[in-house]
Amino acid sequence: FYKNQITSIGIIMKLKPDFQERDIRYNRIRTAMKEEGLHALIVAASAGQFTRGNIRYLADAHLWAGHGLILFPLESDPMYVQLSSASSGVPDPLWIADYRRSPTLQRTVGEAMKEKSITKGKVGLVGYESIMTVGQGAEFVESFPHIEFVNADLLMDKVRAIKSPLEIAQLKDVWKVSVEALDNFANNLQPGISQREAASAAASVFRRAGCWDDMNIIAEGSSKGLPKDIALKCNDLISFHLEICGEYGQWSEVNTVCAFRDPSKEEQRLLSAELKAHQAICSAAKPGITLAGLGKVFSEVIQQEGFVLAPPEWHHFFHGQGLDAVEWPFYSDMGIDNKDAPLEAGMVLSYHPHRDTVPLIPNRPAVFDGLIITNEGAERLNPDFNMSWRIMN
Repeated sequence: FYKNQITSIGIIMKLKPDFQERDIRYNRIRTAMKEEGLHALIVAASAGQFTRGNIRYLADAHLWAGHGLILFPLESDPMYVQLSSASSGVPDPLWIADYRRSPTLQRTVGEAMKEKSITKGKVGLVGYESIMTVGQGAEFVESFPHIEFVNADLLMDKVRAIKSPLEIAQLKDVWKVSVEALDNFANNLQPGISQREAASAAASVFRRAGCWDDMNIIAEGSSKGLPKDIALKCNDLISFHLEICGEYGQWSEVNTVCAFRDPSKEEQRLLSAELKAHQAICSAAKPGITLAGLGKVFSEVIQQEGFVLAPPEWHHFFHGQGLDAVEWPFYSDMGIDNKDAPLEAGMVLSYHPHRDTVPLIPNRPAVFDGLIITNEGAERLNPDFNMSWRIMN
């Protein structure tokens, strides 16, 4: 049904990481391990868009289902164990030559630890807080009474937060695909087609570009959620939210609002204020400032534009993004369980701050972007992406 079939299918990601990239990552991790006095890491991942990145970072393997563990010694080669070949797409050639399959991952890691004489000292657990199972951790402690097991989540988070030049290039490519997908979605909207048909116009772009994991949400009127088999009216606002995982594991998070009417005066005023806040934040987003500092810039600009802010609600303003859709650091104005840190050059942030106003303007501007932190301020991952509403009439 597409009015505009794929317009730039030439956007195919061909930025495959190689052994040179692997060695850069391994050297950075081992430097951090030496500073912490760690003899090894046991790195956990599971097949979710927030939890698989550790394995992709170390093994360049895409975790389709289940769990995986990597034993990463300080002074010998790593070992990667996965439940089955069907649950993980591994690269050819393998980044980790010692690749095993096992129904009991922690037992196989324990065997490898004994093979490598890792039976005492300090070992870091990555995925400690939200990925590794209680049973896995308990078995490691019981099997190795002379090892001090410690939480090494922050060690890995800090290493992964600084992107390599290749990772930046991969992220820019997946952002090109994302924006092309939004364009194809908007170009094919028409009354009567289903939400699923509309979403498939976007999917036809990113599937051909090698993106196999996605999450999308369509909102029209009172309907909001995963695309349904119900007809679109195209008589007010349609919001389309898209998150995709590129061929080499990098994520993007974008949104577009298609307006089949002119914005109201207050809607346009709030949209303009949020775009002005975006510019101010890009200027301020230099090494040393925290995410809370960027959140303060956002609130100050909105208030300077004459709006009264409602109490904060649970919503990440900013979070890291890369091989996981949500990475460290992250921040919400709610102030609950934030993991904030001073920014460093090479970090990448998913940008989507918002505060409700008093009186409430119900249709949010939905300004989303992806930012690279540089010494001069934030660089946009796709500067051609227009964050304003699309006026369709």
